[in-house]
Amino acid sequence: MRQDAPYEIDMIGRSGAENAILPLLLVVLGDFHRQNISYCNWKSSRRVHRGLTGEGDLDLLIAREDQHRAESILLERGLKLFPCVADGDHPAILSFLGYDEPSGRITHLHLHFRLVAGDSLLKNYRLPWEETILARAIAHPILPIRMLDPVSEALLLMVRSCLELRRSDPITLRNWRATRHKFALDREELAARVDRMMFRNRATELLSDDLADMFADAIYGEPTLEDQRRLRRRIQRHFAAYRTYNAFEGRLRSAGRAILWAAGSLNKRFLHVPRPRSRRAPGGGCVAAVIGVDGSGKTTVVAAI
Repeated sequence: MRQDAPYEIDMIGRSGAENAILPLLLVVLGDFHRQNISYCNWKSSRRVHRGLTGEGDLDLLIAREDQHRAESILLERGLKLFPCVADGDHPAILSFLGYDEPSGRITHLHLHFRLVAGDSLLKNYRLPWEETILARAIAHPILPIRMLDPVSEALLLMVRSCLELRRSDPITLRNWRATRHKFALDREELAARVDRMMFRNRATELLSDDLADMFADAIYGEPTLEDQRRLRRRIQRHFAAYRTYNAFEGRLRSAGRAILWAAGSLNKRFLHVPRPRSRRAPGGGCVAAVIGVDGSGKTTVVAAI
């Protein structure tokens, strides 16, 4: 890794950035450290600060042998399991929501026990690199969290862009410009601080010589990530043995989930039928109704709640 390259993340330049980290997450990560949980944030290092402040999700890769201890820590700290409606979650991913009382923010943690990638609605590919990724994880230079080493982050970025940056995914297509811009910024930042030879050697170790050359050309070259069609086809063939479903069944299941997603979005916007479309609390819950005459302050009470 180049030592003279600037380490650019979203929180650089902010005053008192560490004070913005949610206390709930500080406690959870402290418990992970004390109990020697093998974990790391496996998504973009540029956005890890957003996850720690509750402005975005926090995606943590957890070693399989530490799965139950990690879940126990989250439950003990008051976070709740919220699976996705209509089987939208991958079996190797759990979603936990927590409420940070000092800040009044909701935090969303994704626990990943396998590295999976693919469409937003169907993570059909597994990347069998969990042990290697966790073994090379490093401590963040500023924030209290473990993260990917830059070479692993660059390699995962390229694989994810090949498997996820597709217009056939309705959610990605809906946010195409923002998603493409996000991948482009990640690529630009990593290319500036990752040595090309180190990157190629790691790609050769985990993939093959020819794919390593293609990866190096893609991350340091001129074409945008969405234009790497040949590389995308090669990656799909390389990981075909690790698919959950074959190509036909994968497209069929993805289309079915897309229909359910579209129906839920239309219902939320126009019909307002009381049907869950996102996540549910398997332990149940309660409905709070605020009742009163006009002008009694119902809106104020709801806003306060």
